[in-house]
Amino acid sequence: MQTHAVFFRFGILLMLSIFSTMASGQTIHTCTVIPAAEQPAVQEYGNLPGVVQKAVSYKPGQTYGNSWVSGSTITVKFFDGSAALRNRVMQYAAEWTRYGNLKFEVVRSGPADIRISFTQNGSSWSMVGNSSARADQQKPSMNFGWLTDLTPDYEVKRTVLHEFGHALGLLHEHQNPAGGIPWDEAAVYSHYLNTQGWDRNTTYNNVIATANRNVTQYSEPDPASIMHYPVDARLTNGRYEVGMNNNLSTIDKQYIAKLYPGRRVVESTSTSSPAPVVTPVVARSHSLLISNELGEGQKAETIRLEIADQEFVIRLHKNGRNRQDLELELPPGKYAYRVISSSTYYGYRNVRDQRGNVRRQYVEQEVPGSGSGYITVDGDAELAMYGSYNSDTGRMRVYLGTGK
Repeated sequence: MQTHAVFFRFGILLMLSIFSTMASGQTIHTCTVIPAAEQPAVQEYGNLPGVVQKAVSYKPGQTYGNSWVSGSTITVKFFDGSAALRNRVMQYAAEWTRYGNLKFEVVRSGPADIRISFTQNGSSWSMVGNSSARADQQKPSMNFGWLTDLTPDYEVKRTVLHEFGHALGLLHEHQNPAGGIPWDEAAVYSHYLNTQGWDRNTTYNNVIATANRNVTQYSEPDPASIMHYPVDARLTNGRYEVGMNNNLSTIDKQYIAKLYPGRRVVESTSTSSPAPVVTPVVARSHSLLISNELGEGQKAETIRLEIADQEFVIRLHKNGRNRQDLELELPPGKYAYRVISSSTYYGYRNVRDQRGNVRRQYVEQEVPGSGSGYITVDGDAELAMYGSYNSDTGRMRVYLGTGK
């Protein structure tokens, strides 16, 4: 595996291998929650049991959008988008209804509870809960600002699950009043201004501010929730980070089931002949080999790689396994990846004592790293993880490159 030579803080020349999560050049897609302006009617259910409470929805009868009536059918109308893209949206939106007692029905005309557009402005957002049914019927209540027919399924899935979570009354999990994420506020404002064009007020309301304790239901935070933004460690001075969540968490499923009770998943016991299985013709998968190894002066390293809706963890140590390969079988396509790493480097430096004598002192330092990007799979390929050290930030920039 090729490596990049960089200078460490102690003046030691290091040969570095892989590293991790969101590189500075990546645009992080985020959403804006639009609540209704009026007070909703009080719902029939009471506060949820503490076992599944978290900062995902307003209490019954409190301010802004509230939940739909359990067992109801929510109508959905598309303002634009191809038939194929609409079908993909509804396919993933329906995952919420596996656990919550609701149905979605697409209508082509007349009023609709949820109205969807695909205005390509880089912004995806949704109104909260049933507030959308009371809003202007001539305007969308949900927008997917980066989804197109060419968007990979995993990106469509996580975006749709997130925005429909809002439409069902859920709030941003990273704004849980019990969370207390240690934001570096200056870095957060700068990041969202540069990547999303958000002003300070928008960033504060959608990222930094916590939900009102008096009007929300919450308990322990759920960093695995589909409603949690990804949090780059650089926005918290390395004290907190969350990757890109792609699926409903266990608590997401429990919560929506309590919020909309009555759904029961029943396995079929029919003895009739099963329907014929149609096997779609798909393109041949290709082998993608991803390698990483410890570099010179590197004692240990832990890497988390997220790619193709999967997560892999690599743990290396100079006194144990110092190299690991991952082999994936992927259909042709373009895949986003994210890497988060923590590495231990060691070396020696000259230290002068009070008498002027010089001795060599052993030193170690933990170096966090992150990175992201895209790879195109169009045949068998070998990739290696690379890193470059930034002495100003004390962090590594990590990416995947072509191995030789």
